[in-house]
Amino acid sequence: MTRRELLRRGAVVGGTLVWVAPAVQSIRTPAFAQAMGQSPGVCAACYCWNGNADKTGITSDFCSFDGTVGFQMNRDSCENFCKSTAAPGGPFQHSEYCSGATRCSCSTARDNDATLTGVQCS
Repeated sequence: MTRRELLRRGAVVGGTLVWVAPAVQSIRTPAFAQAMGQSPGVCAACYCWNGNADKTGITSDFCSFDGTVGFQMNRDSCENFCKSTAAPGGPFQHSEYCSGATRCSCSTARDNDATLTGVQCS
């Protein structure tokens, strides 16, 4: 085998390895793929209220737990929404946000059977 043949065969083998490695990496789905984007879950909840920060003495409040778009996209969006006049009954002094992979719920202080005032996600 001449030096020229050795280099040519090495280039073919090296070129094949370069081509195979990205194809193998692209088949694998990253473990963090579900957590990418603004909200790490499939559901989100945003709770707004006026009263004390510890949720005592609530004078007015608003709950929403429908998806992860708009003001429920992330914690900052929820807070900004609550402090604006866009929130029904707003603006509000306080906000609470969560997102989850399976279940999100929100209860107001006016809900008769609520065991929770605020948000809960799992």
